[in-house]
Amino acid sequence: VVIPHTYVWRAINNPPKIGHLNEKLPTGGLDLSAGGDETAFAVRNGNKLIKIMGFKFDNTQATITYLEKQFKIHGFDNPAAKIFADAGGLGKPIIDQLRERGWTNIRYVLNQAAAFNDKVYKNRGAEMWFTFGKLLEGYEIWLCDDDKLKTQLTSRYYKITDNNRHQLESKMQARAKGHPSPDRADAVVLAFSNYRSKLDEEKYEKPY
Repeated sequence: VVIPHTYVWRAINNPPKIGHLNEKLPTGGLDLSAGGDETAFAVRNGNKLIKIMGFKFDNTQATITYLEKQFKIHGFDNPAAKIFADAGGLGKPIIDQLRERGWTNIRYVLNQAAAFNDKVYKNRGAEMWFTFGKLLEGYEIWLCDDDKLKTQLTSRYYKITDNNRHQLESKMQARAKGHPSPDRADAVVLAFSNYRSKLDEEKYEKPY
């Protein structure tokens, strides 16, 4: 698996010694799903996951209405508060509609795009997951308690390709093996995709 269970358990039950590194604005992660999977929206502030929510609606308009309500509740009506959204598959048309409705702070993220470190990772999606795993390993992230999130974060599998790059198990492969669809976990990973570790700064006590 990408992320061991112990990292997730610790991030929920034993918050980091550095505490909550508060930021002025929230950051969001949005995983838009079709079919029987959930759409998931994660809200973080600094190194702390404030909320993770998963939901299903029968039509796109209901999804958009609900998301706009949540954006306003959690402070994303400030245009400087960024939301990183999965633009793969049916995600892009929904993001397009939200942006046309004024939510220009939503950023398109393509999991299948080239990784920044393409010698190590097959694509950007794998790179984001492993980067988030390193943040958890460094004992810097504070997660809220959510049973589905715990299961999904600790059930994301990967393989090493022929050219020695890390590649995530596809959602189709996961479903065939009985692994949970990582919708909430993907949203959390997206929410932390622009987070930069603070542990190198002298003013913060190291967690070790």
